Amino acid sequence: MKKLLKVVKVLVMVAVAVTVFGYVTMRLWNWLVPSIFGWKAITFGQAIGLLLLCKILFGGFHKHGPKPGAGTSASVVSGSVA
Repeated sequence: MKKLLKVVKVLVMVAVAVTVFGYVTMRLWNWLVPSIFGWKAITFGQAIGLLLLCKILFGGFHKHGPKPGAGTSASVVSGSVA
């Protein structure tokens, strides 16, 4: 039961985050882009799509955090340059 509650909490948090980021993206786009570039305003769905496209192109879908074995290499520690 605790695991199900945790899954529901995570899903609700993701839904809220997507909604907030989508709304902010839509408002910023509709405030700045039409007046600067003369492009059309976008809908909420298009803002979500724009966020997803940016995530794919610039962020990827990988785990964040240090990789195992990442850090200083032996050549850096010893002071020699390879």
